Amino acid sequence: MKGGLSYTLVIVLIGASLHRTVFCDDSVVLNSILERLTSLETMATRIDYLETALTRIEKTLTSLAAITCGVPPDEENMVCDVTDAVSFPDTVTYHCANGYVSNGASGVRNCQNNGEWTPLALICTAITCGVPPDEENMVCDVTDAVSFPDTVTYHCANGYVSNGASGVRNCQNNGEWTPLALICTAVRCGMPRDRFSMKFKFDYPGPGVKVYYLGAPRDYLNYTVTYSCKKGHNSNGESGITRCQEDGQWSEPALVCTLPTARDCEDINGTSGVYNILPRRRYSVEPVSVFCDKETDGGDWTVLLRAPYSELKSLNIYRDQQSGSLNGSFWIGTEKIVYIMSNKDYQLRVDVDYLYEDQHLHMYAHYDQFRLEAMSYKLYAYGFTGNAPYDALARWNGYPFQPFWDWWCKPKRELDCEYVTMRMKPIHI
Repeated sequence: MKGGLSYTLVIVLIGASLHRTVFCDDSVVLNSILERLTSLETMATRIDYLETALTRIEKTLTSLAAITCGVPPDEENMVCDVTDAVSFPDTVTYHCANGYVSNGASGVRNCQNNGEWTPLALICTAITCGVPPDEENMVCDVTDAVSFPDTVTYHCANGYVSNGASGVRNCQNNGEWTPLALICTAVRCGMPRDRFSMKFKFDYPGPGVKVYYLGAPRDYLNYTVTYSCKKGHNSNGESGITRCQEDGQWSEPALVCTLPTARDCEDINGTSGVYNILPRRRYSVEPVSVFCDKETDGGDWTVLLRAPYSELKSLNIYRDQQSGSLNGSFWIGTEKIVYIMSNKDYQLRVDVDYLYEDQHLHMYAHYDQFRLEAMSYKLYAYGFTGNAPYDALARWNGYPFQPFWDWWCKPKRELDCEYVTMRMKPIHI
């Protein structure tokens, strides 16, 4: 009997030690069993007691084995080594996920006999890549420190244009940034567009505008170009400034330049002044500027020469090209005269202010027909009238036109001329 009892006690003690979480202390369990056995008088009752105790222990162990804590819960920034349901008294271990770093605490959790998990001491924080680095000619949408796995986006700074690649960078799990494909280069607008009726010049750049020397094109962001109407074209009076924009295009100037529709001063509606006209000839269509006299003798005169007599030499009136200013003293030039009269027949009027015996007097000579031959500039003037003392042009018909040479004035003639004006306008028969 003693051997059976010892064997039975060994079983009880092994069961208690294997499931010590069930009992408070193995010695307590043993003492309780021994005290109970001692109180029993017969061996039979003792054996019955042991069998009953073992049955109860087995039932208890069976019920405890059925306690489960379920699948280990997800924890922020961590992964667990077990993905199936876990029962009492098993354990699981958590580790920091890729890209996160541990606080050094244990990641072990126990499934308790109440079906709950023990608290988790492990804490995992994201690896940081720091503040996004500065990149040449770019700005970043984030200025604070960035942690894995966040992203930032770079854009080209004002005045620079993208190569079309992505500007996104990722903070990686090793604390490094992914390479940047974006490249930003200075905006270039190229040479301003050629406009038929305009000309342009580059302006001196304002503050903050980069200047490129040694022949490099001055066509970078914010650089301005000013258009103006080509000679003889009419302006709408608006600004001709165009600016190199962020999209690499020049802005549109408000200025509009148009070809004049008037063929000569007769087609101009307005007061006396400088106008643009567009004579038409077979092989050339080019606008020219002229001074229109809308007051003298019915108006509509195109002024050919206007100057004090003393300035005729400095104006070089024997040249074919224009000299002087249309708003002051000028000679229009024989080239322009021939060009203007290419579509119509014209008459001529010459006005002279002169000094005679201390008196300031005025005379004029009118010619019903006036023409200059192309190329040779030979003069033909007929139908003289007026209060001039004689027809000073008669002796020059058929010869190259030399305005106001030896006509009425000193030193070769008798009059002391002060001011001379020559005009022409179309003939209406």
